Amino acid sequence: MSATLSPIEQATVDRFGLHDEDVLHDLAQHADDHPVCIFLTRGTSCGQLATHAVVCTACNRQCGLVCDTHAAIVTSSAAQTKHAACQASAAMRDLVRLVPL
Repeated sequence: MSATLSPIEQATVDRFGLHDEDVLHDLAQHADDHPVCIFLTRGTSCGQLATHAVVCTACNRQCGLVCDTHAAIVTSSAAQTKHAACQASAAMRDLVRLVPL
């Protein structure tokens, strides 16, 4: 099956290598979704609107999304943590940086 893509869809294909029409349809369906904070408190997700991406300073991979309240906690936390993707370990405040969404 072949389709003509809009310039925005073509840019998505070029950027992510997506050529599946179902994937493009799914992207369009969720284009207006609002990301939520993934910070867990006692096993429950915050669920507030995310305002920052948390990025590992060692590998530059995204670790998650947080709201303003939890962004302040993450950047001041001295708790030792380990990034599962790259195995970097340090105090949370030293291991991550925030990128505004």
